[in-house]
Amino acid sequence: DIEGNAKCILRTVAVRLKPYFSIRESYAKIEGEGDLSLDYWKRWHWDRITQELDQYQRVPRESMIIVCEYFDKVFER
Repeated sequence: DIEGNAKCILRTVAVRLKPYFSIRESYAKIEGEGDLSLDYWKRWHWDRITQELDQYQRVPRESMIIVCEYFDKVFER
């Protein structure tokens, strides 16, 4: 959780590198944040990426590569 307390164990089953513009609604739902919509996913991630890149005087681009992780839940408290 946000306080750093373990809530579950995940196992990565796949990692895909995709351009930001190619992220689809199905991936937004898998990630499970916000209202599960692609619009929410893109807004939230664009804002976070913008903050991270700002310290390097860089800007995000639609063509930037996103690491998409797919996982299974192995254990949950």
